[in-house]
Amino acid sequence: MVFARQLFDAGTVIYVSQLVRLEYAHSLKRLAPKLDEETQRRFQLHLWDRQRVRERWMTHGFGLLNDFLDQFAYAELGMTHQVVDDALRLIGTINLESYDAAHAALALAAEVRNFATIDTHFMRAQGMLTVHIVHDR
Repeated sequence: MVFARQLFDAGTVIYVSQLVRLEYAHSLKRLAPKLDEETQRRFQLHLWDRQRVRERWMTHGFGLLNDFLDQFAYAELGMTHQVVDDALRLIGTINLESYDAAHAALALAAEVRNFATIDTHFMRAQGMLTVHIVHDR
């Protein structure tokens, strides 16, 4: 969390793609069966087929995400037709996957030039964006 602390201390405004919420939900779902026994028991994740279990887990996870984001001045960037067109071009020109191309296109459309990520394949966008690979724990 060193990187996040540096952003907070500097009063940095962060921009977050609305797609992050979809990707986060996907990660929460994939993570659920891989967690330690205590967490699995606490959230009854062994009963994943039950709607209330999934909803409780997602509510908990999104609470954590929102608490994290609420530390910062932040704005969520939404998709437009132009962003989709730009993302399609990025898929063809620098070989990003669809969601990744959308994240990069959103940053470019918002004129955000510093792009922090844990995904090294965003280095393909170096030059269009200043890519910062974060290895923060």
